[in-house]
Amino acid sequence: MPTSSGPRNQYQAIAEKLREKIRAGDWNTGTLPAEYTLAHEYNVSRDTLRRALSLLRTEGVIDSAQGYGSWVRQQLPRRVLEADRYRPLAKPGAGSVVRRAEGVEAISTGTLTSSAQHVTVDDLPTKLRRWMDGHAPDGLLRRDSTFSSAGVVQQHWTSWWPTDVVNGTLLAEPGTDGWSGTTVAALESVGWQRVCIHEEVWTRMPQPDEARRLHLPLGIPLLIAERVMHYARDGVVEPVEVAVVLLPGDRNLLINEFTGPST
Repeated sequence: MPTSSGPRNQYQAIAEKLREKIRAGDWNTGTLPAEYTLAHEYNVSRDTLRRALSLLRTEGVIDSAQGYGSWVRQQLPRRVLEADRYRPLAKPGAGSVVRRAEGVEAISTGTLTSSAQHVTVDDLPTKLRRWMDGHAPDGLLRRDSTFSSAGVVQQHWTSWWPTDVVNGTLLAEPGTDGWSGTTVAALESVGWQRVCIHEEVWTRMPQPDEARRLHLPLGIPLLIAERVMHYARDGVVEPVEVAVVLLPGDRNLLINEFTGPST
């Protein structure tokens, strides 16, 4: 087991010193000094320094490339997701307004791509399957959608609806983007009114296919939002949409702000 002065603790200590310099803005150009310069400055071996840099890459603090050295990873503009984002339902690029959080370059416009296919209930993640059991006798329509801004993928989501509910609506047409505003309008056109949203948000590191789809650098976690929307028609309330939303942690900001009577 390494002691407090052992090599493991030494590279961690160097990593912390590098973090402090990055936080202080010492490298305004974004590029770190060469490895041999840093190793000499901190009086450590090149191997120890490389382990410290590897730790910072894993944490998402820096990026490196052979022949180019290491540089501070820049904060991407973030899409702001507020607690009242379901009211009003505004589609990005269609006059939507997003309040800016202090110090955040917020995203309010972008492009959507989407594709649809017919699947069975077994296509749903196991945790969400219970919501549609008995509510999708003819299977489900699945739509995969991606929202990007300035070439950066901001989020990807997959939605499922009972086929017999969405047949004949915009949601079943190939060109539909699957944005939530589209969903509500399409279902209202056939008599369904949204009455309840159940959403659970948690975090984990991305799987390899998710990292490729979202263009995620090393060390960036995902926010996962699992959502069930209940709609009512003719006095009957049913779960009509299930969705899983993938939100890269370095380009999305979740804001919860509630107002009420003072106490």
